[in-house]
Amino acid sequence: EAEWEFAARGNEGEDINSDGIPDGFKFPWGNEFYRGDSTFCNYKSGADGGMDSYDDGYRLTAPVGSYPHGASPFGVMDMAGNVAEWCYDWFDINYYSFSPYENPTGPETGTEKVVRGGSYITTSSIDLPGYNLRTTSRAKKSPETRRNFIGFRLVKRVR
Repeated sequence: EAEWEFAARGNEGEDINSDGIPDGFKFPWGNEFYRGDSTFCNYKSGADGGMDSYDDGYRLTAPVGSYPHGASPFGVMDMAGNVAEWCYDWFDINYYSFSPYENPTGPETGTEKVVRGGSYITTSSIDLPGYNLRTTSRAKKSPETRRNFIGFRLVKRVR
């Protein structure tokens, strides 16, 4: 999960924690959410969040890489919207309050896995625009859950 977040946030932006390390972006593309702009990610962009409110040309999922303006600082595509992504880590709402600062690996056991990134069914409220598409937003699902808006990302270590 920590690797997913780092790939989405990057290592740029403000040093909010004053620890000398930039804390990355709120969204993969930066700190601003552009409500109704479908060039950054695939999500329910209509005010009512209804099925008729899609304005990006795709009713459900979009082809991978369809939103180049939404790339993370590392150039990773589709980290917000389109299909939420399973993470290897078990979910614990309090884990980050006691986890190691560097390379947290998640709890050893649990009943639900972490899901990150939001999906094409994610809505954006007027009060909290883009809230569930933020790079820090976390969800949880039972590992047996099967939904067409949750997938996974293959990763390869770069040497």
